[in-house]
Amino acid sequence: MQPLPLLPFSYGEWKTMKVPPKHHITIQAVLYSVPYTVRGHVVEVKITDHDVTVFANAEIVAYHGRSTPRSKITVRRICIQIIASIYRAKAETQ
Repeated sequence: MQPLPLLPFSYGEWKTMKVPPKHHITIQAVLYSVPYTVRGHVVEVKITDHDVTVFANAEIVAYHGRSTPRSKITVRRICIQIIASIYRAKAETQ
């Protein structure tokens, strides 16, 4: 018998997607970036509980840790708040 693998088996769901012009794919309301060189191409995406792996021509082109829709919204709100404060500071100095 051989020893058990170091990593436990991780169930993954596979999807076939076409990469839009802005080179981000959407999985459960979260955007994941892929290289601009594959925009417009069809890619295979493996989605597990912990990560998202994007394949083009049987090669990994992108790998991301899994995010939740809530974290996306939180990051977007923080960015908007930072940008707004920068514009306010510029307006006050002029």
